[in-house]
Amino acid sequence: MNKLLTLTFLLLLTGSVKAQITRYYTKAFQKQELKETPQKRLYYFENNGIRFEDYRDNKLDIKGFMYGTNSIDQTESYLKYLRNDLEMNYNPTFDALYGTITDVRNNGKLDESYCFRGKKRRYIQVWDAEERPLLVSGTGTKTESVNDGKRNLTLIYKDSILVSCYSIRKAENDTIYHKTDKIASPKEGFNAFTPKLAEAISYPILAQLVGKEGLVYISFFVEKNGKLSEIKPTTNEGFRMEAKALKQLAKLPPWHPATFQGRPVKSEYTLPIRYKLVD
Repeated sequence: MNKLLTLTFLLLLTGSVKAQITRYYTKAFQKQELKETPQKRLYYFENNGIRFEDYRDNKLDIKGFMYGTNSIDQTESYLKYLRNDLEMNYNPTFDALYGTITDVRNNGKLDESYCFRGKKRRYIQVWDAEERPLLVSGTGTKTESVNDGKRNLTLIYKDSILVSCYSIRKAENDTIYHKTDKIASPKEGFNAFTPKLAEAISYPILAQLVGKEGLVYISFFVEKNGKLSEIKPTTNEGFRMEAKALKQLAKLPPWHPATFQGRPVKSEYTLPIRYKLVD
């Protein structure tokens, strides 16, 4: 009887480790999709927490482990916040969540590894393109060419904290800040801005007739004076979906600019806009 009990326990334990759920997402892992997409996340229930792996086109993008929850929905919401670091995506229930994440480059080499708890993030190590460690006692600088060589990106770490992140565009000779003390935002606030913009953008007639839905992404810069510049789509859904969104974004008044160390700075923003038919 003792032998039977032991075998049963081992089988149950093994089964709990193998529990896996797969979900598919939009381009930036912002929203779950019911259909298969190039972006997928695998969730595993094990060791009183949830292990996760993100893939783009079947290539590992990030991997990590989260403690403090056994809810996939809560894990998904928190990872959305961690990926974009937007205050509007933060929920007070995230205060109890903690764990580790490792980012992986397209070629499979390690990029960065950090631990997190609530809003706090502490970097364990970051690596250059050849996977050489750059942090000594949590302090160091990482500089590399990105966007097909069009930008030089610089990240500065001190005592395991990312204190500065900016890129310099070579052709335009300007500096874009990616880590700021305060992000750029509409003057009326995001809660009022989002439904107002959605109401202003008209649904393309042909898309309605054929039942076409879509998700478009529009990127732009917010200048030091708050003006929106270089507004352009990063998707191509067709049916003039991008054109309709661009038309309204071009009419927007200046935003509050991002600030860093008490001064306004130029920042970059990508806005997702979903076209969805309703009965």
